[in-house]
Amino acid sequence: MFTLTDLKKIAPGGRTSIMRGIVDNRHIILNAGINTPKRLAHFLAQAAHETNGFRTLEEYGGTNYFYKMYDPGAPSSRGRKRAKRLGNTQRGDGARYHGRGIFQYTGRYNYRVGGRAIGVNLEKYPERASDPTNSVALAVHYWNSRKLNRYADKADTAVAVKRITKRINGGYNGLKDRREYFHRAAQVLNAHEPDTVPIPRGKPVMSSNVVKASLGLGGMGLAGVADNINSGREILEQTSGIAAILGFDPLFAIGALVIVGLVGFIVYDRWFKSRYEGI
Repeated sequence: MFTLTDLKKIAPGGRTSIMRGIVDNRHIILNAGINTPKRLAHFLAQAAHETNGFRTLEEYGGTNYFYKMYDPGAPSSRGRKRAKRLGNTQRGDGARYHGRGIFQYTGRYNYRVGGRAIGVNLEKYPERASDPTNSVALAVHYWNSRKLNRYADKADTAVAVKRITKRINGGYNGLKDRREYFHRAAQVLNAHEPDTVPIPRGKPVMSSNVVKASLGLGGMGLAGVADNINSGREILEQTSGIAAILGFDPLFAIGALVIVGLVGFIVYDRWFKSRYEGI
């Protein structure tokens, strides 16, 4: 549950009429499964960014801007490609289906699909996407059609915001702003959880802990059991004894184990980082 006061704390400069429209239709949000503090914090953070802090339900710009950005007759190939991707097929579609609603629905195709989902013919009447009830219903439909609750539920909120942004924006525009709105919303809704320790970006670098663990596995206790030196020595002696019985040079056997352990942990270290790197 959230109130008008909550939204004003999340976006102090927002328009009361827009925020009231969201609050009056919060049952649509809650009944659709966006009903935990964390899910609501993510949902409202994205809505706050897309509406410029709850200041507008329509994309900024005029006819010429929308023509250049989204029209099939746009002067640039980039604009024409964008129009094709959005399903804009007729001249004037760029302005006709510009961004509207709390998630800024854009493009003839999205208006058609979203309209069918909420029971409103938005392709014929695109201006209805700015109606408060339709606006919230469209955002909820889009959220659930992309299964965004599964990202909102993640413990690492930094990664969650990034993944949700990718699926709403198509890229990472305004990522920093979206994160700030999320942390503000999480605090207001009591949904904040500490982010996990950031994993370094760029070329993977083996951490000192991985080195220690590698040596601990390969050396059978030389570094990985620093708190039990005697035990490590016993294991080392046993390893040397087994190598001697099998006819191997003990030093060669220990060195091979160190290398195998090191390679194994490097592979694990890189897999772990790629798994949690985000999109």
